[in-house]
Amino acid sequence: MLYALSSELCALSSTLFEKARAALDMMKAVAPTSPEYGTAMFIKGQTYVDEGRVDDAVALYRSMVDDNNLSAASRSQISAEAI
Repeated sequence: MLYALSSELCALSSTLFEKARAALDMMKAVAPTSPEYGTAMFIKGQTYVDEGRVDDAVALYRSMVDDNNLSAASRSQISAEAI
């Protein structure tokens, strides 16, 4: 019983993380050069960390450092805080 409940909670959490990341990804289409886009991508990385997917978070942060759509300030912040 407890295992089944735990599995259901994990599945629900995963679904919520996926929905959050999809919403954050929409920022790129709307305003890829805005400061909010950099913040959204940083938050997306945090969802990976919170879900225990650290390798995915690191990969995202590294791609952000090379993303010319992000402002220099956003890329600098990411490199200082996440890598």
